[in-house]
Amino acid sequence: PNPSSPSKSVSWSFSVFALTFALAEPVTVTLFEERYRASAVYLAILAFGRYVDAALGNNGLTLRVFGNMRAIIQVNLMAALLNIAINLLLIPPLGALGAALGTCLTLIGFNLLKQLALHRTTGIEIIDPRYVRVYAVIAAAVAALAATQALFRPGLVASLALAILASAVVVAVNHDRLDLGQTFPEILRLPLVGRLLRRPETLPPEIPPDGPSDA
Repeated sequence: PNPSSPSKSVSWSFSVFALTFALAEPVTVTLFEERYRASAVYLAILAFGRYVDAALGNNGLTLRVFGNMRAIIQVNLMAALLNIAINLLLIPPLGALGAALGTCLTLIGFNLLKQLALHRTTGIEIIDPRYVRVYAVIAAAVAALAATQALFRPGLVASLALAILASAVVVAVNHDRLDLGQTFPEILRLPLVGRLLRRPETLPPEIPPDGPSDA
């Protein structure tokens, strides 16, 4: 399988990302009280970096599988230098915000470097075209949640409900691109959910009402 495929990590971790990024403010206030409201932006920034890291797939592990130690060492050194340079540039003028931005940019840069190294050494595509729709739906759902939060500022309960609804939409719209039968075979045994999410090729053949033919 293509390690850049989002079929496992991206779609199924969307709920956590929705709460910690688009709905970071109500989550932060609920967990740490009103005085920490300003730190919600740090949570959102770090969540974005972590999610992009997950969205690009297990490229570092795949590099190890192919045994390209030179590429792995080069990427790690470049990421370390990038992290130091960004932190030196951003932390002095911005403080905690600079540290959050530096960590986020380092996570994204590190994963992009691994993805480029993987493409150069193995020919694996950086982004699988089959999953462009998955990324687009996720981006649209996050934008809708963020806009709702900015305009209406719902409480935690309403935010949880919105995150669950957005997650259901992401999975339902993209279920034909998600290999649920292989990743989570148990979920396909649920009567209603299994029928909704099952890929067409995994549906059992229909048996005629009078039973199977003897032919």
